[in-house]
Amino acid sequence: MNQPDMNKWLKWEHVEKFLDQPQKYIENIKWIEGFVRDVFDRTLPPPPQMNADVQQTQSKSQQKAQRTPPQQGREPVNGDTFETHTDVFVRLKIPKREDPRSLQVLVKTSHVKILGLTDEPRKIIKLPSPVLPKTAKATYKEGVLQIQVRRRRYKDGYHEAYIEY
Repeated sequence: MNQPDMNKWLKWEHVEKFLDQPQKYIENIKWIEGFVRDVFDRTLPPPPQMNADVQQTQSKSQQKAQRTPPQQGREPVNGDTFETHTDVFVRLKIPKREDPRSLQVLVKTSHVKILGLTDEPRKIIKLPSPVLPKTAKATYKEGVLQIQVRRRRYKDGYHEAYIEY
């Protein structure tokens, strides 16, 4: 648009007049898709090229995924993560085929790792906020494994940095 055309949009009457007209562009919105695609192509960098090692690793993992079909009739171990103002909770429904006494729970500041499942050698669950691993408590009751960990508090105050002389 040139400068006089641009200035007419600064007046609200012109905008209202435009909005009251039948929208010929809305009937065929393919041009919007083309415009957006063109903007992305111009502004975003091209996707990174993978080197041969990464491509080889990817193709091996894809082949492995194709060779191992999902086990029919087996329910996966599903989990729920939520937090309160003091704690983070992880609840996992453990299938009946699993022996709860063979499970091991490991807690890190940002993740929980479950070991001993028959279908998955380890299950890693990302936590929504940092926690204090030493405060973790795990309980198993009626097919549900619940892990409770105290959230790490953020200190809003200043910390003095001592000056060395």
